[in-house]
Amino acid sequence: MANNFNGVRHAIDFMEAAKKLQFHLIGLQREDEPSRAETLRKLINKHEKLIQGWRKELKDQLDKQYLTELGESIADSQQSILFSFVRSESVGLGLTKGIGKERTEGEPSCVVSKNLP
Repeated sequence: MANNFNGVRHAIDFMEAAKKLQFHLIGLQREDEPSRAETLRKLINKHEKLIQGWRKELKDQLDKQYLTELGESIADSQQSILFSFVRSESVGLGLTKGIGKERTEGEPSCVVSKNLP
């Protein structure tokens, strides 16, 4: 019986050692894999880079749209200024008579004042 008891005791010791070895190997395997915190950090960094890229693209699009609208606004302003200038010069030269109405045949396209220097 003592022999039998020693065999059971050795089997129990062997099973405990095998369990410890298994836990140790699992721990080593987990060290090779990134921890949950590391995985989340990498994911956050990846998403931050994506967001930065999107921000840059949006900024570039907004800048382009702003410059286009600014250019159109400047062109409209220049056209308005030019029209005002031409109109004021026309008034000064007496060329505004008949502007805005259709010409009839035989009527001159503009009437020049006789008071020109």
